[in-house]
Amino acid sequence: IILWKISGVNLAITYDSKMTWLQITLVVTTVLNLQVLQTKASVGDVVDYVWEARETGNDNDPEHKQAYWREDLGVNAHHWNWHTVYAVNADPAKHKLDRKGELFYYMHRQLVNRYDVERMSLGMPRVVPMDKWDEKIPEGLAPHLVHGKTGVAYSPRTTNTVLTDLPGLITMAEMRTYRSRVDEAISSGKFKYEDGTEGPLDIRLLGNTVEANFDCPNRPYYAGDWGLHNNGHDLLGMVHDPKDMYNSRANIGVMGDVKTACRDPGFYRWHKFVDDEFEKYEQTRTPFTDKELSFPGMKVKRVRLLDSAGKKTKSLKTMMTKKVVDIEYWPDFNRRDDTKVKFTYPALDHEKFSYQIKVKNFKKTAVKATVRIFIAPKKNSANKVLTMDEYRTLYFEMDTFVQEIKPGVSTFKRKSSESLVTIPYDQMVNSIKPVPEADETKRAYCGCGWPENLLLPRGNAQGMEFSLVVMLTNYEDDKSDSSGGDPLPTCAKSVRYCGLLNNKWPEKHDMGYPFNRRASAKNIEEFVKNKSNIETKYFKIFHKA
Repeated sequence: IILWKISGVNLAITYDSKMTWLQITLVVTTVLNLQVLQTKASVGDVVDYVWEARETGNDNDPEHKQAYWREDLGVNAHHWNWHTVYAVNADPAKHKLDRKGELFYYMHRQLVNRYDVERMSLGMPRVVPMDKWDEKIPEGLAPHLVHGKTGVAYSPRTTNTVLTDLPGLITMAEMRTYRSRVDEAISSGKFKYEDGTEGPLDIRLLGNTVEANFDCPNRPYYAGDWGLHNNGHDLLGMVHDPKDMYNSRANIGVMGDVKTACRDPGFYRWHKFVDDEFEKYEQTRTPFTDKELSFPGMKVKRVRLLDSAGKKTKSLKTMMTKKVVDIEYWPDFNRRDDTKVKFTYPALDHEKFSYQIKVKNFKKTAVKATVRIFIAPKKNSANKVLTMDEYRTLYFEMDTFVQEIKPGVSTFKRKSSESLVTIPYDQMVNSIKPVPEADETKRAYCGCGWPENLLLPRGNAQGMEFSLVVMLTNYEDDKSDSSGGDPLPTCAKSVRYCGLLNNKWPEKHDMGYPFNRRASAKNIEEFVKNKSNIETKYFKIFHKA
């Protein structure tokens, strides 16, 4: 038992003799503020705990600028819930998770793209892929978190560590073997099955293989137990004690837990490496033809942005706000069931807005259109207009929905809050509350979705320039047969990032269409040229300090 006395409050922590003093101190510093507040609370009180980004670092760390984004509750809840719905070890015979490997690729590409654009907003360099495994990793992390069930602290990672073998789990030699086999499959376009036969490689096979989920048809050859992606998380999560010399390897860092991995700058570097594997594959594919990108008889005449008052605008606004969560289960050794806790944390948010889209249907009957909305920065860090390859690795989906278009000219609006990418804040908060096991799938699915408050990137005080792309395609050609699946929970759904549970993905196109494949166009202006069903508009995002 360690006894700590601070501010007149006695704090008792029971610890394991195998724990290092660093781990004990982390437990103490994480619990202390909550314990002080709880001890001073009267029965029935509401205890307020405020979390600030400075809790986990300061400006001596160049990565600290973006801590508010990495530590956003919604980002981490989305990632956790996605990997709960699309569990790596889900039995394919019991869980019909349509296009699981492809969605693994697409969702994580969108996550990294959004992170990259946020860095650009802050004047930071783009993410560097963690593909040189012998080099030192300059990014460290001290999460100041304890596991809610065990009370054990997540281990920190010091700066300039190097990935190394985890005896009994994975070696770097094995990682290089799996990497070379995946690369060989990409370059040859052939996948080797466990029975010795070969077949064509596609994005779904590649996604299942890189993640090494149980849908992968040849895990022993391409992945071993956990493959490239999963072992990367463990390598970073256990690098503080890789040989378990101090019996602390099990006290994994945040990278080893899907609930917390997004807090680590290393997460985005690792996933940039993973995404580059998929990009190698996309570079082998034939670009979409003009016919594959067209919608005969349809023209997008004008795209406008409307502010929260419904007035047309050429700019959108973001700001930092305070989000409040009522916590029922929290790390407290003297828990009082009738004492409530309100947890407040800083979060990026934006003023609500809408899209106003004017179109012309040249046909004599109404048609259903798939409306696709994307944004990307107009320029790169060197202040040059993005090349098409840069655009493809920086754009992100804002919304995709179905709209009936009447003959002739018509105008329709779509609210930002209606996006099929995001979920509402309250729904996200509800998803982190414990539920009976029978309701776990519903909880996870309803909590899967990009946080609505982070739909827009931060922008900057001067107004960061973005391109808005609106594309209409023929819904009758796009749609898949999604009938016959399980009933979906009643909640707002992030269909574009989280699919439809055991139902089919709602369309036939590649995820990321039309920007997943390499393009012959030099930039986005050339890409949309002479395509009547696509329109682009430039606007600015201002951040109010």
